[in-house]
Amino acid sequence: MSQATVGRPRVPRELHTRRLVLKGPDPKLAEPLRAGVRDSFEALHRWMEWAREVPTLEEQRAHLELTRAQNETGESVSYYFFLKDDDTFVGAGGFPRIDWDELCFEIGYWCHTAHEGCGYVSEAVHALTGLAFEHLGARRVEIRMSEANQKSWRVAERCGFSFERSFDDEITDPDGTPRRTRVYVRSSP
Repeated sequence: MSQATVGRPRVPRELHTRRLVLKGPDPKLAEPLRAGVRDSFEALHRWMEWAREVPTLEEQRAHLELTRAQNETGESVSYYFFLKDDDTFVGAGGFPRIDWDELCFEIGYWCHTAHEGCGYVSEAVHALTGLAFEHLGARRVEIRMSEANQKSWRVAERCGFSFERSFDDEITDPDGTPRRTRVYVRSSP
């Protein structure tokens, strides 16, 4: 463990909500995750910078190995959402950006399109927010999205985040449109 990670709390391998199990990265999850990306690719490609193409199974396994290592060091944190009842994959999320000096965590998420509108992402975001404040010592939690992604705004608002600001970002949405980023925040209770 590097000096930079000494003293950081370890993230749990799983989180449980009323209907979901949020599982930490494991190459055994590659098949359902890849299928979820494939099935939801059109929607993901519209908003997610990483969704340039559907990964191969080998690429998905390698990604899960990388994210598992990042979970261990706290560089970033990823979880994959499965229904408790039947282990169906419904989405993914976590903290793609963490500032340990400022104790600021950014939550990112996506939902398998077959499971949109069921409240699963909101349920997972509540769990991630609790993890950030109660276990990881966050002072601030942010959710950032393209201003054009109104579904993502609604998740942030349902989860008690307040709109802070919009700004012109230095990136473009995957379709090449210049991105205006919308920021929602919650501060430590």
